[in-house]
Amino acid sequence: MILEHDDSDGFAGRVTLDQIFRRTTEQRPDATALIERVGNQLWQLSFASVERAVSVLASRLAALGLPQDSVIALQGPASVGQVVALLAASRAGLIPMFIPELWREADLTPAIEGSGARAMVSFGDADDTVDLHCRVAAGVFAVRFVCALRDDAPDGVIALGSLDDLVTGEIGRIPSYRSGNPADHVAVLTWDVGPDGPYLVPRSHRALVAGGVPTLLAGRLDESAVLLSTVALSSFAGLTCSMVVWLLAGGTLALARPASTAELIETVPLVSGTHLLLPSDVGGSLSAEGRFKTCPDLRVVLLLNRAPELVPTPWLTEDIGVVDITAWGEAALLARRRDGAEQRAVVPTRADASAGLDPVAVAMVGHRTLQGTLALAGAMVPHMAFPASAGSGLPLVAEGAYDTGWTCHANAEGALVSDAPPRGVARIGGYRVSLRDAEAKLSKLLGAPVEVAALPHRVLGQRVVAATEGAVDPAASAALPLVGLSPAKARRSA
Repeated sequence: MILEHDDSDGFAGRVTLDQIFRRTTEQRPDATALIERVGNQLWQLSFASVERAVSVLASRLAALGLPQDSVIALQGPASVGQVVALLAASRAGLIPMFIPELWREADLTPAIEGSGARAMVSFGDADDTVDLHCRVAAGVFAVRFVCALRDDAPDGVIALGSLDDLVTGEIGRIPSYRSGNPADHVAVLTWDVGPDGPYLVPRSHRALVAGGVPTLLAGRLDESAVLLSTVALSSFAGLTCSMVVWLLAGGTLALARPASTAELIETVPLVSGTHLLLPSDVGGSLSAEGRFKTCPDLRVVLLLNRAPELVPTPWLTEDIGVVDITAWGEAALLARRRDGAEQRAVVPTRADASAGLDPVAVAMVGHRTLQGTLALAGAMVPHMAFPASAGSGLPLVAEGAYDTGWTCHANAEGALVSDAPPRGVARIGGYRVSLRDAEAKLSKLLGAPVEVAALPHRVLGQRVVAATEGAVDPAASAALPLVGLSPAKARRSA
């Protein structure tokens, strides 16, 4: 499916993510491409090894016989396997769709139905995600294959092979490259959440590259950089600020899922990390505690802030640079190196773009809607629904701009500053949930009307509570995990 219709090279050029990766592989085949910490072990793969794994997996996906542009769902923790799978799916002519790791059956089933996904792929050796996919596939007619990136799988599940197997496996038939400009086609699908529930957000290769360039420039990454990311790949910000930036820089991407801040700080020097991507609040706390003193190679910390209405956390480590990355859901992001005091992200307007006053405006500009909300447009901003025949699930306004739902005001220079988050949506950690959707599910589950509200939370950003007859209802609140609203319990609930 083609998303772009502009024949010009534009801000992000005419290359796909796979083409960028292949070019780096040709130039630096033996350089370390990917690192993953699993327990006390470090997995390291060179660009040549990753290229082999991508080709082998692409041929195995192609052997499934799915039509070109079929959607294939990917779910699991951020890992080397996910990076390989995204590149392989693209090379096989398929469209990878990232599923948030904590989504269970209540969210996953309608997502798979609505997207028309033909196959589902899980990562890791645990069987819980595989079992989940089997249950969902049993109730969704369009799903033809349930797969797992491992050597052994339960009956009915296709084992695509572990990374060790992919690196040494035989390369089968791989479809030829698309005609025309493949960078205009859908590269990935992610999920955002509005007041009415989740909706798909498609992006072309050009849009992903446009999203990665600001972080690349602000962080000053090059082929010598070792970027350690603790952020999930299943969102636009997580994907572009880690994987896309890595591809553009041509350096090394290290992925970690630390169980504690102590393990995180231990991992940075272990991988010789020069750049670290992590949530803003976590980074600020580590800086205040002086924890980065044990990271001799660390040059820049990238702080991902998913609450544009809030002032970023103070930075107290003078010898390490900091880049503030502000994300408005799945709409867009802004990356700027912090010089001086922390301040909320400032979005350039079309006037800034036309006057050439702000280079960021090339990739993203904003305007204030009649409702007082921030609408964004630009090379990285999605502007077409998926699938197109279903009409737009995107909150589009005039001239194809994406209404973020954040209220905003113009500062003294005329640029736009976010004031308050979208109504009807709660932000829990890195996830956004629809309060209206949660109310409907919980009311149906309990057989009585229930209201769901979001309250501030120092660690998670917000927490949700359930109320009946205008008062908090402990019993109803205890049932929230059953509709997927408790990050701590969502792994075990439906």
